[in-house]
Amino acid sequence: MIKILYILTDTNVGGAGLLTVSLIRRLDSTAFDVSVAVPRGSALVPLLRDARADAEIIETLTGRDRSFELAAIRELKRIIKRVKPDIVHTNASLSGRIAAVSAGVPSVIYTRHCAFANKEYMMSYPAKIINGFISRRYSTRVIATADVAREKLIEIGVPDDMITVIVNGAEQFPTLDSRECAVERDRLGIAGDDFVVYTAARLEEYKGYRYIIGAARILKEKCPCVRFVCIGDGSMRAELESLSVDLDNIMFLGFCGEPYRICNIADVCLSCSYGAETTSLAISEGMSLGKPQIVTRSGGYSQLIDDGVDGICIEPQSAEAVAESVIQLYNNEKLRRQLGNAAKEKYLSALSADRMACDVTEIYLEEYKKHSGVSI
Repeated sequence: MIKILYILTDTNVGGAGLLTVSLIRRLDSTAFDVSVAVPRGSALVPLLRDARADAEIIETLTGRDRSFELAAIRELKRIIKRVKPDIVHTNASLSGRIAAVSAGVPSVIYTRHCAFANKEYMMSYPAKIINGFISRRYSTRVIATADVAREKLIEIGVPDDMITVIVNGAEQFPTLDSRECAVERDRLGIAGDDFVVYTAARLEEYKGYRYIIGAARILKEKCPCVRFVCIGDGSMRAELESLSVDLDNIMFLGFCGEPYRICNIADVCLSCSYGAETTSLAISEGMSLGKPQIVTRSGGYSQLIDDGVDGICIEPQSAEAVAESVIQLYNNEKLRRQLGNAAKEKYLSALSADRMACDVTEIYLEEYKKHSGVSI
């Protein structure tokens, strides 16, 4: 039995946390003993408990939405010495990696989910040399969630031979029947013949909501039956609601516990992020329902969407590009079906949570064998 301790810093539900939930749900309980350290009161706690009843969920007092914290290192080191894991797997938590190494854990893995542009000094001597040293000192393996994330890591000195690219895999959304979809539309005040554009993302600047609002403003007169439905919460919610107060064709619904219900009524899924994304669970989830995608040419999105095959790729930070692509799909039902069918096929072959879990499991087995000499 391989003991794995996951260390999370998230207090809210985000992509990294949801990926951990999907992963622990699928790990073979006869081969893996799972523990998760997560900040006390995190919204992830009930999801983690539901995902795996036999997992030990350890609620920490430190490390709340912080990568590095001295108190977190001390607390996590105590937890690690008690749990005695063979593998520690972190996302953002540098504190967790430092604690794991200082406690003598043989395998320390971290997953890089973002692809922010590196600052110039980080790519130059001596910062690059120092970062490479830290990477080798405090981890044995790095998982990058897209090729672009791998490239950004190498730019700042992370050794190429430590990095494995595993694209995030999403849970398949349940499909609602026509009656259920009608009920959902009625609940939201959306007419049966309205064309729904769905976005699921945190309400933060780099998610590109300003350009979605701009597109809604353009389409208000040009295409009045188009409705933009946005789910997610974040620091910009009040500002975005204020910017769109005069628009009746866009709504911000906040955090949604069952996003699949809204995605089911969508005609198109839209992702407008720029500059930081690797892969997006929201895109893959929409693809699992056979929804055509509109995405920006940003980060790792091109690894998810082939322009003209399973979606449309547009330039980032352009309300006009958003509006034009929506009109293109609104006017062409055949194209929507074609792109949606191809999106569903790609999800099933390359973007499912099952595929991701298999790939990550292989990493765990390789690490365990390398450091223990035992095969499972």
